[in-house]
Amino acid sequence: ELSHKLFEWRAGVDTRYWDGKVVPEKGRVLIYEKKKPGLAQKVQTTLEQAGYTTDTIHYGHYQKDEFREKLRQCELAVVLSQRETQGIALAEMWAMRVPTLCWESFATEFNGIVVPSSACPYLTSQTGWRWRTIQELEQVLSWYQRRFFQPRKWVESNMSHLTSATLLCELFDYLDFRRLQGTV
Repeated sequence: ELSHKLFEWRAGVDTRYWDGKVVPEKGRVLIYEKKKPGLAQKVQTTLEQAGYTTDTIHYGHYQKDEFREKLRQCELAVVLSQRETQGIALAEMWAMRVPTLCWESFATEFNGIVVPSSACPYLTSQTGWRWRTIQELEQVLSWYQRRFFQPRKWVESNMSHLTSATLLCELFDYLDFRRLQGTV
């Protein structure tokens, strides 16, 4: 059985670089598109019809300085990704005090087999909300108020470099203890 041999560890983000120094423009939304261009167009149309101004970043086609500068200006990000393992870009958004509305299919196809997955594995009520359809996105946008969220606080407690390094050291200590007991 593998369950006692698997451990979760979140890679951290540099909260000094992703410094949270933002001056968001009211109504500006960043669309983070990762291999979902058709959905990105529908989301952009939906956001603009609701009165938002949009910018789009395409996964794999931006520099981190550009990403950070766009995050400084937006009040919200809409994330379109089929699946994430660590969600580093999400943590970078949260460190910049940008809440996320994440499209979530809850499954992905892998070698012809549909398997459970998540586009936002560490999303919490402090960092954002999930949605599945354009109608759900419209509903979530009608409820949205930036003051509901504290994404940077969550990152500082759960996904900063310091927190992640501490967790990794604790994991090594635990594994060393188990090795000494002969249970590894």
